[in-house]
Amino acid sequence: MIQRRTDSLWNATRAVPLVVLALVLAGCGQAALLLDVGDCFDDPPGLADTVTNVDVIDCADPHDNEVYAVVDFPEEGGYPGDDAVKEFADETCISTFESFVDFDYLQSELDLGYFWPTDESWDAGDRAVQCFVYELDGSQATGSLRGAGR
Repeated sequence: MIQRRTDSLWNATRAVPLVVLALVLAGCGQAALLLDVGDCFDDPPGLADTVTNVDVIDCADPHDNEVYAVVDFPEEGGYPGDDAVKEFADETCISTFESFVDFDYLQSELDLGYFWPTDESWDAGDRAVQCFVYELDGSQATGSLRGAGR
């Protein structure tokens, strides 16, 4: 598990599982499991442990996060467990960070988080891990962080 370099209101990695079942019940925002590279969004209200929807906004406007990678977990069959999925997400998001930001993760002024499938969303076909980048100091970014070089 990635250890954050600063305290946060989110989990230790600012990583949040997705639950598909709640998507039917939730009425606003975009389903978090449908986020794609280049989508920008603000932190969900209340910073819940499980996120179903986020409000996607124009990256030209101030925003908290930007999706920089979406990678499917390579395994089929039953849910491999939170630890296996989070380990895959940690490795994937760290290894893809530099190619998006143009800067080494460990030296960056930016940090990463991710959404990962839960056992419930896995049963519905969800295999995607969505990696997102955000300002380490908690400020909002304006414009894309692609190629930020910091």
